[in-house]
Amino acid sequence: FISDFVFKMIVERKFIQELPDKIYYPFNPYDSKFYFLALTWEIFLINTALYPILAADFIFFGFLSIILIFYENLCHKLENIKSFDEKKFQSFIDNHNELIKISKAIDEIFTESSFLNFFSCSTSICVVSYQTDGFGLENSLKYGVLLISILIQSFLLCSYGTKLVEAGEKVSQAIFYSEWHKNKDKNLRRAVILVMMRSQKPPSVTAGKFGKISLNAFGSVRALKVKLKIIKNVSFRSSQLHFRT
Repeated sequence: FISDFVFKMIVERKFIQELPDKIYYPFNPYDSKFYFLALTWEIFLINTALYPILAADFIFFGFLSIILIFYENLCHKLENIKSFDEKKFQSFIDNHNELIKISKAIDEIFTESSFLNFFSCSTSICVVSYQTDGFGLENSLKYGVLLISILIQSFLLCSYGTKLVEAGEKVSQAIFYSEWHKNKDKNLRRAVILVMMRSQKPPSVTAGKFGKISLNAFGSVRALKVKLKIIKNVSFRSSQLHFRT
């Protein structure tokens, strides 16, 4: 509605009194005295309806941000450790295990909502991109704003999934660049190697049972969008050739 309103104001230089939804009012909302009041009220209602939809994403991003901070703190301590002793390294191991458990718990809580979110975003990207291709400037501007917002939402979801994987992999790198090899205790060195091997399988967030959420998944969605565009162009050209013949 906003993109269509701006298009008519700037491009067509027309001011049309339209409202986002059809709501009953005890007065005429299209009257110049009440139009901007009704418009403000309906925009407020739309934003209020969007808050519960975005609340799950905000909570998900907040939890992952906290985990990423703890991972960065753990890596910083491991890189700057000067002397390895059994008690100190055992505390790092316990911290690492707790982060893995919390990451798995968050994945179990949000895996279904992440699947619905990712599936809806992927479907919306394909449908909206189909609507914006070859249907004029007005439709491109109208649906382009929606397409950009969906891309930002899915990109944030996938980027946080990639950041969690990268944070888990940094643990082994932090241990590798420390002075663990100078310790002569074989049991401690064996424990360090086991932690490095464990960090080679970093935690991740999944979309149900359909795979990990990462930037690779975001790239596959964009690739699907391109494929649909190619199919549309080919079918359109074939229909034109059939019409000419």
